[in-house]
Amino acid sequence: MPNFVSARSTSRFFSGEGVVLALAGAKLIFHLLTAGRYGIFRDELYYLACGEHLDCGYVDQPPLIALVAWTARHLFGDWLPGLRFFPALAGAATVWLAGKLALEMGGGAFAQVLAALAVICVPIYLVMHHWLTMNAFEPLVWMACVWCIIRAINRDDARYWIWFGVFTGIGMETKYGIAFFVVTVVIGLVLTRERRFLVTRQFWIGAAIAFLIFLPNLIWLIRHDFPFLELMRNIQETHRDVVRGPIVFVLEHRLARDVHRAPRQKLLSRLDLSVALRGRRNWLGKHYKYAREIGSRCLRNFGSSVDNHSRADCFTDPFARSGSRLPKDARLCATQS
Repeated sequence: MPNFVSARSTSRFFSGEGVVLALAGAKLIFHLLTAGRYGIFRDELYYLACGEHLDCGYVDQPPLIALVAWTARHLFGDWLPGLRFFPALAGAATVWLAGKLALEMGGGAFAQVLAALAVICVPIYLVMHHWLTMNAFEPLVWMACVWCIIRAINRDDARYWIWFGVFTGIGMETKYGIAFFVVTVVIGLVLTRERRFLVTRQFWIGAAIAFLIFLPNLIWLIRHDFPFLELMRNIQETHRDVVRGPIVFVLEHRLARDVHRAPRQKLLSRLDLSVALRGRRNWLGKHYKYAREIGSRCLRNFGSSVDNHSRADCFTDPFARSGSRLPKDARLCATQS
């Protein structure tokens, strides 16, 4: 009997879920070991200041990041690795959830580990989970929502929509961009046979929970005339951010995902798009780094760079989906050959 239990535990440890959990722990340790190397980031100072004045809302962000900063400050003081503990923990949870998504999509141990490794290797996630910012938590919340949707459909269990509402409410307290994601989810439900969930009690309980979580911040926004909208208008008028039209954004996103394209072709294609579509001059600014890399000795190692935070929120789901499909595709190719 003891040998049976020991063998069972060992088998579970070396299963896909066990390896994914180990990878998540490795990512957490990596970020904690490197958290104090580069000093504090200016945005972190701002969030710490917001944490000293806790409120239901702020001019440029929802209140959750200030609460996280307040918690980290009271638990760890001014210790920089302590300040960055929660972003590192969110990164580890993102890796773990990528494996769970691959499992839910039908992937085996290989698919789960591949999905987790793909998330670990994303450069923008290495940056996000190194700093205390909203961007460290946003992808995790989106992934949690996706996991709830998949579980609800796979198991035909409407109770997962309650958890979807919980994570949506947390997401609205993290960053308002999740509202666009929720709208697309509802549209997807309406246009598919999964619209059956829209008439379930659990779906509307989840919607009510999301609304109640967001309600304090919504009241604050109404009382202060939605100041973040004025902030966004000011940013647009001063051209602080690089502005891309919808056509350029979609095509550039497609090019960024095409890892097989030669570096020179990537650069020329992106420049051609910006010029051909009569974009603003500052559309070309973000491509300076590509031109600089072409002149360097590292040309052969040069790859695409995607630094859009909103795009990063959508990375992990394709990783999990690709990981779950890869073993099947590999078997198909072997059969055809």
